[in-house]
Amino acid sequence: MAAAPVTLLRQSVQHRSALLAGLTVVPLFAPLAVVALVGGRITSRFGPRLPAAAGCWSPRPGSRC
Repeated sequence: MAAAPVTLLRQSVQHRSALLAGLTVVPLFAPLAVVALVGGRITSRFGPRLPAAAGCWSPRPGSRC
């Protein structure tokens, strides 16, 4: 998970508290919660093939299907 190195950087290098370091990564992962809700609704409505195909065909870096 990518949050652990970021929070450790904030604590050890930038000398922030654990609470503040944790709160700084919330904006990074909050959109994932929204996308998960939308993806779940799309999957329940159309089945798993359409979202899987859309994910494979979407132009994003690092996608390999």
